[in-house]
Amino acid sequence: MLNAHSRYEQAAAARDVPSTWAPAARATTSSPVIASAIQEPLPFFSLFMDPNLEAEIVAREDALLRAVTTNDVALLDDVLHDDLLFNGPDGQTGTKAQDLANYRSGGIHLRRAEASDRLVSAIGDDVVVAVTVALEGSYLGVAVDGRYRYLRVWKRVGGAWRVIAGSVVALGAT
Repeated sequence: MLNAHSRYEQAAAARDVPSTWAPAARATTSSPVIASAIQEPLPFFSLFMDPNLEAEIVAREDALLRAVTTNDVALLDDVLHDDLLFNGPDGQTGTKAQDLANYRSGGIHLRRAEASDRLVSAIGDDVVVAVTVALEGSYLGVAVDGRYRYLRVWKRVGGAWRVIAGSVVALGAT
């Protein structure tokens, strides 16, 4: 049985991603607790995830992107949890109510939202998704044309997977 660190390094090697962080990090600490945490990081990849669960989450992720590019407020209302908190690239925290109001008013108009580099990890009853999204359009009067890295937390509520928390950082132009 592979430990989480070995699974991470296998996944990193398969994606041709350098995985030198763990040995370097372990070498810089004398704390056995920290060294153990570095050796057993959370596996933010879907190498051993239930493929049916992953397919459900990817379908909901795709629905979310479809909703933002078609301005489908009803679908957004279904995908986002009522108590959602989301940190934007400017550090401001928004809510579902604010997001829906912005879409209803036409303040958000996205022509393109294409996902890549998606990592999915089930942790207990929640699922964490890290994904890069190329966006084009406008957001509250500001032109948007770039790549953004999203982190979303999904939870099954009322029989459906809903985003309960998230954040986004800008990566640069597409």
